[in-house]
Amino acid sequence: MYLIYLFLLLFYANSSLGGNVSVSEVRDKLVEDFARSNIQELLNWEAPTDIRKDFPYYLTGYDNDNVSIWFIAFGHWDVRKVTDQGTAKERQLRKYLRQMLAQMIDSSQINSTDKEPVSEFNILMDLEGYGYNQISSPKTLGLLLWFARQMFKAWEGMLKHGYIINSNFVFGTAWELIRPLLGPNTFKIQVFGSSKEKWMPTVLQNFPRSAIPERYGGTKDHKPVEVYG
Repeated sequence: MYLIYLFLLLFYANSSLGGNVSVSEVRDKLVEDFARSNIQELLNWEAPTDIRKDFPYYLTGYDNDNVSIWFIAFGHWDVRKVTDQGTAKERQLRKYLRQMLAQMIDSSQINSTDKEPVSEFNILMDLEGYGYNQISSPKTLGLLLWFARQMFKAWEGMLKHGYIINSNFVFGTAWELIRPLLGPNTFKIQVFGSSKEKWMPTVLQNFPRSAIPERYGGTKDHKPVEVYG
């Protein structure tokens, strides 16, 4: 099964980049989009309603240092549904994902002051529901690889804590395959399985209960600061 995923990944990289490519060339190509993005233009862009509905994300609160905490229920994002609709819809999703990264970057300055500067943000990503269908086609796997590289480009030097929880075999397989293409910043990301006993103490060590949803250890009356989607 690992060989099948690896073949799909390499097939996409070679076909989209035009032939024999090295790992470094794949990295460079995959980060181009966000690196040349106009942040303000992305923040002002209004995404299509169906994209917003199918791919929500949240500014869920702030940690004890006033650093923003972002939550993504990634396991419920049906990327395959978009790639199966064709190039035009896929372009919309790519722009929407770059807009999300721009929102995260912009949030790093919300609570910053001259006395107490803030220049980071946090990520909590839930993989519950993530299935084989999301990595079983070259186009979908390619978009996920592209998104992973955009994330790590955007997060470079700005990510304080990153937690991926409820990881399963499918994501674990994809993660091990694409990790070499993501660069050295992956050490900032901690990946956990579905056992709350393992991931919840770590999450609560750095995120106040009042800043995260109840099912992740937060308070019953928690409400996100902002809902996108």
